[in-house]
Amino acid sequence: MKKCPLCQKDISLLASKCRFCDADLNNVQTSSKQKDSLISEEKTLKKEKELLINNSQKNKQVYTPKKIKLSLKIIIGFILIFLGVFIYLKIQPTKIKDVDAFFQLNKSEIIKILGEPKILDGYLYEYEEDGLRFIFDDQQVTAIILFTDNYYYQNTKTGMRFDQIKTILGNPLYEGYDEQTEMDILVYQFDKIEAYYYQQSNYQTVDFISIINKTRISD
Repeated sequence: MKKCPLCQKDISLLASKCRFCDADLNNVQTSSKQKDSLISEEKTLKKEKELLINNSQKNKQVYTPKKIKLSLKIIIGFILIFLGVFIYLKIQPTKIKDVDAFFQLNKSEIIKILGEPKILDGYLYEYEEDGLRFIFDDQQVTAIILFTDNYYYQNTKTGMRFDQIKTILGNPLYEGYDEQTEMDILVYQFDKIEAYYYQQSNYQTVDFISIINKTRISD
């Protein structure tokens, strides 16, 4: 005797069909085997999933602190670089590009910005690398001479052609030949300031610019 898988009644061992519920025992047994197989596969998948979760948690425990420490080091590094640049810029003197601003400063303020000059005379200071010369009357600047294009005056600088300068500044007060320097010259006047642009006759660009505060010279 055996039991019917569906109705659980006792039936013959050789029976292929249940006499109580008419169930086809061959199909029922196949279905039951398939069900057992699916349950087994589900258990296997569940175990594999649990194993993956456990491994993931182990990896987090091993690597997460290292990653956090590395991230903190990178962030701190950027903060230190930013602070360094900020402090450097704060302690650096203001960089002046338009030499007109130098007329508002005294000798000690200019030295603070540009450093110690080469003193050519008691009143003539030179900054060779910057291409600048200052003529002082006591503590105040009376004249500035530009030899390079590191600085500019009224948006003009050495290396420009006369026509470029006239395009920027307009018609000059005087244009001609300076016998004292034996150079071509443009002269402009801006309120208290006179600017002299010199170029050699066989060249096409300005060699140097002399900017003079007339009020301080007359005083």
